[in-house]
Amino acid sequence: GTFNYSIPLTGCGSVNATGTIIIKGNNLSITSQPSTTNQVYCLNATATTLSVNVTDGATYQWIVMDAANWSGSSNIAGATSTTYTPPTNVAGTKYYRCYVWSCSGSNTSSQSSGAITTTDGSVWTGTVSTDPSNAANWNATCGSGNKVVIAGTPFSPEYTNLTIASGETFDIQEGAKVTVNGILSNSGTLNIKNNATLVQGASSTYVGTGTETVNVQQKITGGSSASAPSGRFWYLGSPVVNANATAFYSTSSSNVVKERDEPNNQWNVVTNSSSVALTPGKGYYVRASNGTTSSSNATSLSLTFTGNGLNNGAVTTPNLTSTGASFTGFNLVSNPYPSYTDWTTVTKTNVGGTMWYRTHDGTNMNFGTVNASGVGTTVGSTVLTKYIPPMQSFWVRVSNYGQNASLTFNNSDRSHFVSTGGSVAGLKSSNSGYDLFIRMNLLQGEKTDQIIVYTDDIASNSLDVNDAEKMMQADYPQFYTKVGNQKTVINALNPAKKQQSLPLIMELPSTGVYTFVIDQLEIEAGMVWLEDKQEEIIQTLEPGTVYEFFANSGMNTDRFVLHFNILDNSAPSAPNYGEVNSSANFSGKGANVHAEAAGVVVIKLPASTEGVTDIQIKDAAGKVVYTGSTNTLETSVQLAQANGIYYVTLNSTSGVEVRKVFIQQ
Repeated sequence: GTFNYSIPLTGCGSVNATGTIIIKGNNLSITSQPSTTNQVYCLNATATTLSVNVTDGATYQWIVMDAANWSGSSNIAGATSTTYTPPTNVAGTKYYRCYVWSCSGSNTSSQSSGAITTTDGSVWTGTVSTDPSNAANWNATCGSGNKVVIAGTPFSPEYTNLTIASGETFDIQEGAKVTVNGILSNSGTLNIKNNATLVQGASSTYVGTGTETVNVQQKITGGSSASAPSGRFWYLGSPVVNANATAFYSTSSSNVVKERDEPNNQWNVVTNSSSVALTPGKGYYVRASNGTTSSSNATSLSLTFTGNGLNNGAVTTPNLTSTGASFTGFNLVSNPYPSYTDWTTVTKTNVGGTMWYRTHDGTNMNFGTVNASGVGTTVGSTVLTKYIPPMQSFWVRVSNYGQNASLTFNNSDRSHFVSTGGSVAGLKSSNSGYDLFIRMNLLQGEKTDQIIVYTDDIASNSLDVNDAEKMMQADYPQFYTKVGNQKTVINALNPAKKQQSLPLIMELPSTGVYTFVIDQLEIEAGMVWLEDKQEEIIQTLEPGTVYEFFANSGMNTDRFVLHFNILDNSAPSAPNYGEVNSSANFSGKGANVHAEAAGVVVIKLPASTEGVTDIQIKDAAGKVVYTGSTNTLETSVQLAQANGIYYVTLNSTSGVEVRKVFIQQ
């Protein structure tokens, strides 16, 4: 392809320029499309030269730059003609311009050539297998020097052993995945870009010379002025050996970086100094400036953690404390690897099974929670799982106060992103396998809080590691259940008790309208309902159910109760309660069953119905409260029981039908 443009010159007409940028043997590639009109963005397999045609030009000088805005610009020695051929054997991204002096002595420059990246190595294509020793998985025209692994290929490389020789570079591009099961030997440079992951197997080792370089990139957003950043808080830790605090300040010297001091219940500033080492496994937060005092808009920024080795193998956090007078035992730790880590398999010494993310839900900062079994609340529309993202810092709590406590991460905990329940990163996952799973939200405007209640055979109904303590958030609508005296955001119950009731406790910042939303509800057989004692309302719950109510500010401990009943499919064998219609008025095909005032259940049979011999009514616990026969098309049954949910079984010569009905007096 070509580009054409004109540059006005004083005194002697204009510059008419054409030219091409080429991909030669895939050693040249364009990494981003130029945004300015008339900048070149073209690929050509045969042309090798950039050129300018200037009718009245006198002198030419080609210039190479690190960026299109003249950053790092310098003259190219000897490049003084109307053409220039970019080198194909020097790694890096460069831009080119031609500076022209006209016949009348005036001068101007051509537009930038656009981003040109040259490499002298191989690019992973992964079209055949995960085997990096198979030449068919690499771009064969690139030679055998540096290696570049890109994302989106059919297969990702899995090395038995990976060696990066002195002077060579191994680049793992954004979103790409690399696995090393044996020895990772590095004498050169290893670059891991944002959102890329490198996993070392359970017995993998890292061998370095001490002079090698490892760079791990993490993109964040910055905001506000250079002197007082006010954007998001980012909770991060270092994935490399011997990194220092300057990594957090690489976007701006005015960034704010702090670490948690649990004994004194305070945040301490981490100074911008190469002498301040970052501790593997320790958590930090950074609030980044966009680097200019003239803008308050959020800006994409890139932090780079540089060291002479990767965190690998067993990484134990420094001693975690529990001596603070407030927020006792809460410590900020970090995933020490450039890969995901399974929270459920991390070794915990005197540390509870719950972890908390301090994160952004799309509108405000809030807490996300994951329990010891890997069940997590949502952040925005994303369900948290047991897989901790690379470099992510999170909160844990020392469970035995005054005791030595630590976390130990191991390679066996590591993975690339793992799909849970058929989900992909950022999307909801199902929680199949539970008799009951409820994810319930409390909304006030754009503020959202959440609880989870579920059953699991390994859980008890007393406080255990599967119950997750509630991390309270100021000025937010909060609700939770309690296990003993513990506020819980995730309440795991044993399914042996089929019928249970849980009071919902609310702490509300202001008087107004609030909304309960059932974000997710899975029940194998049975039903769930919400009781509003103040309004004397019983609301059956299904996925998507919305319940709006008015409430006063402060704490409310006795208004709402969550009830559920799990039915045993094995007894009775018929009917199948797992297929019971959830409507309160069963006016579909067959019988019509509904409740009238004063607890009267009315069964109406269409004239076409034949052979209905008897009626049986059970309460939500499965207890039979009425048995009778009918020879008429309409039967009324007076129930003396309290408000609740009942199942009406109609036995006929053609089979069994079951209807569900509410009694509310």
